[in-house]
Amino acid sequence: MPSRVAPEDFDLLLKARPHIEVASHIPGRIRLKFGFSILSAVPEIAERGEDVISAIDGIRDVESNLFARSLTVTYDPEVLPPDWWDRLYGRDDVAAREVVEQLKTSFG
Repeated sequence: MPSRVAPEDFDLLLKARPHIEVASHIPGRIRLKFGFSILSAVPEIAERGEDVISAIDGIRDVESNLFARSLTVTYDPEVLPPDWWDRLYGRDDVAAREVVEQLKTSFG
């Protein structure tokens, strides 16, 4: 079955960044917390977010919990280095953009 995700969909990760913080992270599992503001600022994230993250090579599972305002991602740290998350959800906008551009070019 062909993917429902296009390379430009990874821009959602950048749009959502201001509304997401890392709650906990051990290599292979990260829990992200998001504010409800994400739903008005990036409304398409509710419908597309899990698909976009799931399409990344190395992602094993994505679980969202709206009531807890969290997203738990299980991934293969051998395929997707743990520092990737630090770059994507850290304070450096340039590093986050670089991660998203890498995703776009590697997504087939």
